[in-house]
Amino acid sequence: MRHIFYLISLTIGSLLPASERTPGVWQILDDCELISAAANDGDSFKVKHGQDESIFRLYFVDALQCRNTDSNLLEDQARYFSLPTEHITTAGEMAKSFTRQFLRDKFTIITQWKNARGGPDPSYFAIAQKNGHFLSTELVKNGHARIYGLPTTGQWPGGLEASAYLQKLKYCERAAQQQRKGIWAIATASAQLVGMDYINVPMSHSGASGQTATFSNNIGFSDTLNVNTASLEALKSLPGIGDALASRIIDARPIETVESMADISGISHNTLEGFRNRVVVKDPPPPPQTVAFYLAHQKQYLNKDITIRVASIAQSNLPAPEGFRAVHVESANQGRSGGGITAFIPVEYYQSFVNYHQQTGRSLTAMLFERNGMLVLVYRKQ
Repeated sequence: MRHIFYLISLTIGSLLPASERTPGVWQILDDCELISAAANDGDSFKVKHGQDESIFRLYFVDALQCRNTDSNLLEDQARYFSLPTEHITTAGEMAKSFTRQFLRDKFTIITQWKNARGGPDPSYFAIAQKNGHFLSTELVKNGHARIYGLPTTGQWPGGLEASAYLQKLKYCERAAQQQRKGIWAIATASAQLVGMDYINVPMSHSGASGQTATFSNNIGFSDTLNVNTASLEALKSLPGIGDALASRIIDARPIETVESMADISGISHNTLEGFRNRVVVKDPPPPPQTVAFYLAHQKQYLNKDITIRVASIAQSNLPAPEGFRAVHVESANQGRSGGGITAFIPVEYYQSFVNYHQQTGRSLTAMLFERNGMLVLVYRKQ
């Protein structure tokens, strides 16, 4: 009987008009629409529901700051990710763009009208849901937010207990870290990665199936995006660019200059200014001492020792020759990512190799070798 009463009260609460909003009572606001507002960012946004408008702030997560309106919070995020503040605000623009894309068309807000105290205008903590997905989960999963802030009190309608959801978010964060998604593509020095051992995940030396570290093709924040070769999804990562504009950019290729993109229907000069510093029409040469550099000159360097600057290493389940173990090596130099490659490490040197190269920025010297039609590195003790 108590459960029936709870469901009835929940249904009544979800039907309350905004003028009768009661703090502590869950309301489900269907058919919400995002409203353009200067204060919108990755985790806070203005919403129209029925005849009313409200500002909501997500439970559980703290998206990266896209502007310096709260210097204390910005500096705290910079410490959390061990990055300069300018990298945080650049990543924050990506978080803002991600949220805007997620909240396109209709979505659902679930709220208890708890005061979020996020600015001069009243705002309220909430859960944002669309097509069975929660915005907070997707932000963490894609490396656009940290697990931080106010959790729900108990279970929200159709959701999980706060403790269970926090565990789910932690799993999503670990996946984003492992896959180098979003901010984790460059936050390799963050203390949040301490204890995350990519290499020592149990694996078969014979190449039996198992968990394999994967790496996203996300653009590093210090890199640029070639609008003449980028995929539709990569173009949509640019601020102000959705499906339609990304398709128009592809249709306009070859694009001669960045400035000429303002001639594409729907891309205003203001939109262009939002991503001008992140795009090019021609790829720059790959930085030296990176995988991309040597692959671009593979005939010159094949079967020779090369030296690359290591950004990260991760477990690989690629079958290795007898007496070797495989790792995936990501390279970077001069503030730019330089691609990845599989390296085979002799078993007797494996652990010392891992311990040494878990610190970013160190060099690796190994032979560039072709095996089974694929270029790999073969490490020999120097």
